[in-house]
Amino acid sequence: MSRRGTVWSLETERRRIKEGRGSGEGSDYKPWITTHDFPSKGQVCRARGQTTGRIHHMMSSLERDLFLILDYDPAVTDIREQYPLELRETLLIAAEAGIRHPEANGWPNVMTSDFYYSKDGVWHAVAVKPSSELFSARVAEKLKIEQLYWEKKQVSWSIMTEKEINRTRARNILWITGGRSFEELVPSDRQRALLEQAFLQCYNDPGIPFPVLIREMETALHLENGTVIQMFKHLVQAGQITLDLDRTICLDDPRTGIQENT
Repeated sequence: MSRRGTVWSLETERRRIKEGRGSGEGSDYKPWITTHDFPSKGQVCRARGQTTGRIHHMMSSLERDLFLILDYDPAVTDIREQYPLELRETLLIAAEAGIRHPEANGWPNVMTSDFYYSKDGVWHAVAVKPSSELFSARVAEKLKIEQLYWEKKQVSWSIMTEKEINRTRARNILWITGGRSFEELVPSDRQRALLEQAFLQCYNDPGIPFPVLIREMETALHLENGTVIQMFKHLVQAGQITLDLDRTICLDDPRTGIQENT
């Protein structure tokens, strides 16, 4: 949905359209709203997507968490955040529903959906809100416009709050995908393959504590500190080790609830 704090005018709308905001797909998509539009808002964040390969702009920690979950899902093929709704359509919907359309400085705001994404070939639109905001009558009105807009487009639409977004899963994904890549730490394909084989052999031995495995492997092979942890993350992302992402990962014994794929 449109955010307060933006200096809005007809010139703002025209400039964003000229910049290509809200258009494109995949790596070429440009969100209608970016973090640069809110330089002082503490919760805004940016992250490079694995799905699209571009920088995504999120306006809250809740949006970031949902983005992480979507981006890690192999069935999701495109993610477009801060997706603009057609102004002519939302104005008409608001008039028909008897709802005051969002505006600023006497000019109607272009409304947005927080996410518009494709999963298994089907497009979905999502509004992300803290559950506490749903008690606001004005928020409810704007969400109603958004809902009716997507109904007309015959696109699935939903509201997601902290109650629907699995934040434990998001934190786990953030950890798994964070840090330097294993390929950067070990550039040689052959060396990476040998390290992975040696790691998995030791990993399958429950008698070797995980922290000991990490420390001794790095010491014995003179690896840069953190290399084996990044290899572990790499194996998880590659599907060679499966984690229950809905449970907090415990590095004292990550094999709890985890199994190697064969």
